[in-house]
Amino acid sequence: MTRNEYEARKRRLEEDLRSGMELLEAAFQTQFRALEMVWMGASGEPISMPQAAPAPAAPSPEAKRPARRSVGEIYTALVTALPSLPETFDRGDICRAIGYQPDRVALYRLLRDLVRDRTLRIEIRGEGRKATKYRRA
Repeated sequence: MTRNEYEARKRRLEEDLRSGMELLEAAFQTQFRALEMVWMGASGEPISMPQAAPAPAAPSPEAKRPARRSVGEIYTALVTALPSLPETFDRGDICRAIGYQPDRVALYRLLRDLVRDRTLRIEIRGEGRKATKYRRA
């Protein structure tokens, strides 16, 4: 192994650690919000549900490419959008629901994790140009 290979692998491990920590933080935040909602509902206190954001306007051709979002931001957007998705959905439906196109690798890793955790299930496995269809479990 050369010094350059070592440095590249080290950077990749550090990036994986950061994205894993972001994902864990996002999962914690989601679970904590759910716990707060259950507590407020059980205690009889009024709950104000957040309103869905309006659909974003189409970007102008001169618009710069948006900053890359963290795995945690993508996870939060995905989990928030799940209830509004159709019964079976694909990546395109997710992008329309969250209002942007997240990093493909990050999105597919999150979807794989949600399938593994049995939050989602694969309805139709994609092949070639056909998208994978998911369903809430």
